[in-house]
Amino acid sequence: MAYSGVAMNDPSKGSLLLQLQNSWLRAHDDLASSNLVWSNRQQLERAADLQRLRNEQQVREALCVLRQAGEAPGSSSRHRGDPPLDPSASSSEPNRDPPSPDPEPSRANGGIRRRCHASGTPAAPSLTRTPGPHPDPSSAEGLRGQMPALANKVYFNYGGQGPLPTPSLEAIQASWRTIQELGPFASSVWPTVGVTLANLRRRLASWCGVPPERLAFTENVSSGCVLPLWGLPWQEGDELLISDAEHYGVVAACRELAQRQGLALTSFTVAEAWASSEAAHTSVLEALERSLTPRTRLVVLSHLLWNTGQLMPIAAVAARLAQHPNQPWLLVDGAQSLGSLPVAEAAAAADIYACTGHKWCCGPEGLGVVALSERLLEQARPTLIGWRSLADESAGTEGFHRDGRRFEVATSCTPLFAGLSSSLALLEAEGSDQKRLALIRQRSAQLWEGLGRISSVRRLLSEPPPAGLVSFQVEGQDPATLVQRLGERGIWIRNLPDPACLRACTHITTNPSDLEALLGALQHLVAASDSP
Repeated sequence: MAYSGVAMNDPSKGSLLLQLQNSWLRAHDDLASSNLVWSNRQQLERAADLQRLRNEQQVREALCVLRQAGEAPGSSSRHRGDPPLDPSASSSEPNRDPPSPDPEPSRANGGIRRRCHASGTPAAPSLTRTPGPHPDPSSAEGLRGQMPALANKVYFNYGGQGPLPTPSLEAIQASWRTIQELGPFASSVWPTVGVTLANLRRRLASWCGVPPERLAFTENVSSGCVLPLWGLPWQEGDELLISDAEHYGVVAACRELAQRQGLALTSFTVAEAWASSEAAHTSVLEALERSLTPRTRLVVLSHLLWNTGQLMPIAAVAARLAQHPNQPWLLVDGAQSLGSLPVAEAAAAADIYACTGHKWCCGPEGLGVVALSERLLEQARPTLIGWRSLADESAGTEGFHRDGRRFEVATSCTPLFAGLSSSLALLEAEGSDQKRLALIRQRSAQLWEGLGRISSVRRLLSEPPPAGLVSFQVEGQDPATLVQRLGERGIWIRNLPDPACLRACTHITTNPSDLEALLGALQHLVAASDSP
C-alpha cells in the first residue's frame, strides 16, 4: 500500500507520514475553530504562532526520518497527495484511492511532479489567519451582522445567491496572501493548498453523509450534474425520465445528451404537488410509477423544487428505482437544499447529487461539489479531462482516479475553498442542520401566513413550506414589474417563469423586520393597484 506518492514498505514509515499529514489537518482545523470563537486578534496570533511552531517541528522531524530513508515527499514523481495505482489494475475496477490531501502540480522541465524545497527541507504549511475581530456569531443576528450585503437592503434571494460573510471574504483574501507569500508555484505552497482542499472535502463529506472519496469538486450545480452524467454507459433507445420542475440548465444538458446518444426524453409531473408534504410525496411516487418503462435508465429530480419550494422524497424514489429491472440511475439537483435543509439521506441515496456553495451556504460563487454513488464511480468514465482527473499525472498512462476526483479537471482557485469552508463553519456554529432548518421554517411559515392575509395573493403551497422557499402569485400583477417596484424600495425577491410567480427565500439570517418590510410593501402595492 502506498500513501501520498511515497511507496511505504515499512509500516512505521507509512504511519509516520500519515501522522505528518494528520498534523497539518489538525492544525488547520484547530485554527479554523479558533477563528470562530476568539474575538481578540492578539490571542489569535499568539495561538497561531504557537501552533505553527509546534507543527513545523513535527514536520521537520518526520521529513528528516523519511529523507534518510529516501522516501520524503517530493522524491517520487507521483502527486504528493495521490497513492500510486497497482500497474496491473484497470481504472474501471471498483477499488478506490484512499482519501488524501489534494495536490497542485508542478510542470517545469517538461515533467509534472512535486519537488522538494531547494534547501532540501520542504517548508511546513503556512496556516491562514483570519484578520481582525468579528461579532460573536452566537445567534443568527450575530451572523447577519457579519454580512455586509444585508446592511442596506431587505434580502430574500438566498436561492439565487447567498451573501458572503466578512470572515469568509477575509479567509479568501488571507488565502491569496498566503499563497503569494509562499510563492504560487513554490514547493512550500503545496502542503497549504492540499490541506485547504482536503479540509473542505472532509467537511462537505460530513454534510453530505458520504465518504470523502465519493465527492468531486465542481464549479456549480450544472457542471456537477453534467460531468458524471455524460460519462455513463448509454445505449441507444435508453430513456431519460425528467420531472417537469427541473432547472432549464439540467434539462438542456439532458436534451443534448439524448440527441447525441439516440436516447428518448420523457417527463413526469411533480410541479403540481402543492398539497401537504405527505400528499405531495404520495403523488410524486404515483407519477413516477406511471412514467417508468422497461427502457428507463435515468431519473432526474430536484431535492427541493426551485420554483414551488416543495420537498421531494428522494430516498423513497431511490428505493423504488432499486426495484426496477434496469435499476435506473438517480440524478438529484441539490441547488436549493445544501445549506437550507439536511441532505445526508438524499445525497447518500442518489447516484449524482450536485450542490453549490454560493446559495444557501453563503459561500463564494464558482465552487460546488457533487456526491457520487459507488456504482456510478465504477461505471462512469471521465468526460472533461485534465491533470486532476489522472491517478498519476507524471506518467499519464495509468488511468484516472478511481474515486470522485476522476471528475475533477484542472487548476481551481484555492482561496474559494478557504472561503466556502469558513462559511460552512459559520453555519455550523449556529447549530445542527435540523436546528437551522427549524429557524428557516419558522421564518418561512411567518411569511407564508402573512401572505395569506393579503388580498389577491395566492400561495403556491397549501401549507407552510418545508424549507425556506416561499412562492406566490399576485392576481392582476406582472411578477417582473412587482420585483422592480420592490427593488426600488430596497426589497429583493425574484420572479420565476414557470409557473409565473414570485419567490422569496428565508434563511437563518432573515429577521422579523425583513418579513414586515416585504409584507407591508406588497400590501401597499396591491392596494395602490386596486385604487381607481
